[in-house]
Amino acid sequence: MPSKRVTFFGSLAKLTGAGIPIREAGDLLLAHSKDPAVREAVNVLEHGLARGLSIAESLRPALTPLEYGMVTAAENGGRLAEGFQHLESYYELLHQTRASMVRGIIYPLLILHVASATTGVVANLNGGSPLMAMLHAFAWLWVALGSIAIVAILCIKAAAHSSLADGVLRSLPIVRGVWSSLALARWYAVLHFHVLSAQKFSTALEDAAAAAASARLSRASNRMAKIAEQGQTVSGTMKFESVFPGHATLSFATAEATGTLDTETAMQMRASMEQARRAANTAGEWLPRLLYIAALLYGAWHVLQLAGAIGGQYMKALNGEF
Repeated sequence: MPSKRVTFFGSLAKLTGAGIPIREAGDLLLAHSKDPAVREAVNVLEHGLARGLSIAESLRPALTPLEYGMVTAAENGGRLAEGFQHLESYYELLHQTRASMVRGIIYPLLILHVASATTGVVANLNGGSPLMAMLHAFAWLWVALGSIAIVAILCIKAAAHSSLADGVLRSLPIVRGVWSSLALARWYAVLHFHVLSAQKFSTALEDAAAAAASARLSRASNRMAKIAEQGQTVSGTMKFESVFPGHATLSFATAEATGTLDTETAMQMRASMEQARRAANTAGEWLPRLLYIAALLYGAWHVLQLAGAIGGQYMKALNGEF
């Protein structure tokens, strides 16, 4: 999915950035794209525009909540092409991280399966069924790997609404940098486009909360929105919210005092994306390494089992038990 979203939003960013009206951009995508999801998105766009809806509202059935919040803010701020471009960069980062991890785990997975296959040799030496032993080992391996994948996916999905799941992701040494930086990048991007359109600041904070896809950041942003609704500055509250880095709260307070939130949010948006990119590179290197270590330990355990089985057969031979 990330690779297809890169192409979709990248094309819209280039076309609208070149001054091509969104209707013509949609017609071009419809004429040349073979992706059913893209064609469906263009169709709902055209139907929505024909009913007099905004671009964001027209596209809403084809967008995720994050994408809808970003496009809405960008359209209201008169920076639609920039909004599409940010989504392109966001999904490109996700695609590159996923591709790097997939490449990195191929060899460790091969080791895990080879180690599991040795159970057949052990069973054969012990007079058992090699095939059944191998199938049993493979089943346990696939159940373990599948369980890890399912738990990870469920945790990521739950983190948008569950502070517990969000906290778990923020506490994992390798994952927390990517997760927290991407959440901040989404939050700053929506806030930035809202500030550019001079919308009510409390509304900007509420929409940024919805787009953050991070329960703790969303709740912190909503608390700040209530303060803004009362006509007070939010930087005083922001410094007590642990989801914001110390340097970010100081910069935000300075920008709020000097009326430069537009440039500050843009800068923090880019900085968060760059930090997420570096953290993703680190995660892409270390997650396969951890799996590789686990594969070596798993393989070593099976090698010991095999050595024990061979040793047992050798002792039987010495004792004349054959």
